Amino acid sequence: MSFREKFNKIKESCEDLQEIALIGKDGIIVDSTFNDEVLEGLTIEFSTVINKISIILESVNDNIKEEIMITNKYTVLIKPISDYYFIILFMKESGNIGKARFVVRKNSLWFQEAIR
Repeated sequence: MSFREKFNKIKESCEDLQEIALIGKDGIIVDSTFNDEVLEGLTIEFSTVINKISIILESVNDNIKEEIMITNKYTVLIKPISDYYFIILFMKESGNIGKARFVVRKNSLWFQEAIR
């Protein structure tokens, strides 16, 4: 199964989910469901923010388990799946973040094995 196929299955199981991407800490998008260049650009910028937060947390021997941001347009979930890759989900602003967290957690092992 490809990343895109997996993303589409996840989107089917979480109706509030609009777009998904797998991205490296270097800002390179491995794959995504994006049809919108704005979301693609935001995703790349989010990788910069996550990297900076990671550096700060390393100084106190901690790391990011997940990041949730709520904007006027989106609820964004960023979930690391390895030391180098993370999943980013864009949901409707009032989306069911609990369900999205569950779906990502349920599929994390698949992503971890797929990036090896």
